[in-house]
Amino acid sequence: MPDLESSSVTSFQRDTADRLRGIFAQDSVVVEWQAMRGEHGLYSPRVDIAVGPFAIGRGEQLTKEYDRLMSRQRRLLRALIGFHNTNIQHITNANLVTLEHLKTANWNARCFLAIEIENKTTRKHLMGSAINAAALGRIGVGVAWNQDVLRSFTRMLAYLQFLKQVDKPTFNTTNLLIADVSQLQSALVQAVNE
Repeated sequence: MPDLESSSVTSFQRDTADRLRGIFAQDSVVVEWQAMRGEHGLYSPRVDIAVGPFAIGRGEQLTKEYDRLMSRQRRLLRALIGFHNTNIQHITNANLVTLEHLKTANWNARCFLAIEIENKTTRKHLMGSAINAAALGRIGVGVAWNQDVLRSFTRMLAYLQFLKQVDKPTFNTTNLLIADVSQLQSALVQAVNE
C-alpha cells in the first residue's frame, strides 16, 4: 500500500520545483540534488530542491552570482524572512534574520537555495537536514510539512543558539529560514507577482 503522505510530499516537491523554475532559470532548479557528486570518500548529502548556479568544483565560489540573485529576488527572500521571523519569535533571545545578514552568512555556498522538506522524521534526521541546507545553500530553507515539524525545527534552532550562547561547539545555521508549506507557497506567489 503506498504511503499517501510520502506521495503528497513528493508531489509538493515537484510542484515547488516547477514554481521555482518559473522564477529562476529552468536548468538551475534540481530535485534531489547530490551536492558532492564525484567527490570520492566524502559524504554526499541530497538536497530535496536546490537552486543554482552550482559551485561544484573544489574551491569554486559564486559569491557575485549569488549576490545578484539576492538583489533580483528581494520579494521572495523578504517574504521567507518574514515568515521565518514570525515562526521563531517565541524563542528567547531569538536573532531575527535580515536580508543583509543572509548576504554574508555563507560565502562559500554550493548553491543559491538549498531546500529541505520535512514531514515526519526524527529530530536527529531533522538536525542533519537543517545542517545540510545551511552548509550547502547561500540560503537554506527548512520546510515543515506540519505544525509538529515546525515546532521541532524552531526548538532545534533554539538549541543551537543556546549552545552558542554558552560557548559550546555548534553549527552556524543563521542562514537557515524555517517556513511551513503554506508559507513557502505564499512566498513563491509573491515572487511571481513582483
